Amino acid sequence: MAGQDLVRPSRDGDQFHYLWAARQCLELLPGGNDLVAVTVEGPSVDEAAGDVIEAGEQLIDVGLYYGAESRAEARLVRYVQLKHSTRRSLEAWTASGLEKTIRGFARRYGELLKRYAVHEIAQRFLFEFTTNRPIDSRLKEALADLVSGAAARHPDLRHSLVEFTGLNETVASQFFSLFAAEGGEECLWAQRNLLTQDISAYLPDADYDAPVQLKELVTRKATTEFESNPSIRRHDVLRALKATEEQLQPAPCLIRGPTHTTLPREQEQEILRTLLAAESPVVIHAEGGVGKSVLASRLALSMPSGSEAVLYDCFGDGLYRNALHFRHRHRDALVQIANELAARGLCHPLVPTPHADTKQYMRAFLQRLTQAAQLLTARNPESRLCLIIDAADNAEMAAEEQGEPTSFVRDLIRAPLPAGIRLALTSRTHRRSRLGAPTEAQEIELHPFSKSESARHLRGFYPEASDADVAEFAFLSSSNPRVQALALSRRLPLQEMLKQLGPEPTTVDRAIGELLEAAIARLQDQSGAFEAFQINFICQGLAVLRPLVPISVLAQLSGTSESAVRSFALDFGRPLLLKGNSLHFLDEPAETWFRERFQPDAVALTRFLERLRPLTAKSSYAAAALPQLLLQAERLDELVELALSEEGLPTENPLERRDVELQRLTFALTDIATRATPEDEREWGVRRWRIEVEQVFGDSIPTLT
Repeated sequence: MAGQDLVRPSRDGDQFHYLWAARQCLELLPGGNDLVAVTVEGPSVDEAAGDVIEAGEQLIDVGLYYGAESRAEARLVRYVQLKHSTRRSLEAWTASGLEKTIRGFARRYGELLKRYAVHEIAQRFLFEFTTNRPIDSRLKEALADLVSGAAARHPDLRHSLVEFTGLNETVASQFFSLFAAEGGEECLWAQRNLLTQDISAYLPDADYDAPVQLKELVTRKATTEFESNPSIRRHDVLRALKATEEQLQPAPCLIRGPTHTTLPREQEQEILRTLLAAESPVVIHAEGGVGKSVLASRLALSMPSGSEAVLYDCFGDGLYRNALHFRHRHRDALVQIANELAARGLCHPLVPTPHADTKQYMRAFLQRLTQAAQLLTARNPESRLCLIIDAADNAEMAAEEQGEPTSFVRDLIRAPLPAGIRLALTSRTHRRSRLGAPTEAQEIELHPFSKSESARHLRGFYPEASDADVAEFAFLSSSNPRVQALALSRRLPLQEMLKQLGPEPTTVDRAIGELLEAAIARLQDQSGAFEAFQINFICQGLAVLRPLVPISVLAQLSGTSESAVRSFALDFGRPLLLKGNSLHFLDEPAETWFRERFQPDAVALTRFLERLRPLTAKSSYAAAALPQLLLQAERLDELVELALSEEGLPTENPLERRDVELQRLTFALTDIATRATPEDEREWGVRRWRIEVEQVFGDSIPTLT
């Protein structure tokens, strides 16, 4: 029994150590500081770079490395010894109790002096003793006198402390300026509760397993298993929280920033003033091609000093409809925006979890907005935090296409935002009702180019253009920036460019359609009959398949070479973008035109599926695209059969295999939910399958209606 009385308090000390270290690990997440590694039971193996310092190594229970793990490159290194007492928690530590700690850390300090200058060590190294017991007041006074150089209040104690170091008094004073004895740390049981509370500040829901997993990570790092690698880094913490770096930034902004050729809009400053003053949402609307995204990016870069802006891109270079690049869901948009704020040090990161729902994400997001607003206001009472949601209508369209109740936009636009937060959303004029804006929202129409803006645009390419040319250019393009940009991108002689725009002005969609139709016709005319057929099939593939469309898939579908597909894309030019080994549209009007112009009928879609299906064995993209096309073709029994089989699943990449399985189940569930009979037994069968699927895939499956 007496032996157990000694063992149990020792185990308490170990647990205190692991819990305290686990709490420090959370600082590795974005937004805290520049902490890059936490080591357990010793310094980082990357610290030495072949120059190991063994002195004091056994005292380092936790090492904290800021900026870098290399001793030579780190901004700051903190060596921490932890001491916990269960039975003597109220008994103060005296100098004699710290003798071993001071002696070992002082020896390490002496070794550092052989490698670095005194002032450099003073800037980059700290030695800490942390305990749940108090520190004797006489000891604290003696340490303070050594550091300040004041007359010793306790000469004998001062002499003992200097003697412990084995250094002369001057060097010992330098050492003690870097040494801290911190008493009164929360005890073991409080540390356990604090870890749970700390983790909950980073997650959207209550994940009771997360504290256990993070502490287990620290515990394992303290064993011989990780003796050669005691460091815990950000990816280790994220793994314990069941997340990845990629999931922290699920929908980065893909809007190209303004360049020196980007024209500032005449309405820009007025819209900026309205946004900064508005206490209700601001909806900026315009027809397609008027420049909403360009304006949004310029507004984000035009914040007054002390204010911040986050630009969220709902269109994502046309990838918003691609299952691997969704950006309309709460767990995409709100996580992205929150973590951009966290990266600026304005709030806690938001780490997504598998089972958090939209309500939990909204609550967690609003908490982070409150943190950011309060921090900015503390710095400058006049500061504002502007959230600019570009192409918000596309987010709603994506939600509708996926059979989901709503996107994040409808919840955000009606949310009670903290003081100092400003919200702007862009949308096409005819789709702004999709946003569900409250009655108090302000609407601002972004106008087409004025005559002077059209003149600057045209003369940026044709400096010799006359006023008459400018007037004709504005008239024939309907003063639409995108129509003008598309016409100018052809690099034709001025009069030929104007001729192609004429003879009469048209709507934006029609003008873009006519230009694209002319480009396709020109390419087909320049090719033989067989190549013209291949071009038609490439266009059909672009209309049917979701971006990014692999060039290899288009080549196999059209029966041509990959180089021929590349040549088609390069010859066609704007707005078809060649991105690595894939193609996608630069803007929505072009994508819409292709879908309307080349969408296959039922017979042609069947032929298309017959060409696509053999590709699924080797192409994860084709395997993921097949379920949606089967649903579109109303080959429903075949779709359900596919979802229940392993036919054509990728074999090389487990992540791609999971994504394809998820696509199959998503569209099969959509089909079953649509066809389900109202009888309770049938409905229960569908819902039971959904529950089983969710246990594997989380909340990625569409809601049954």
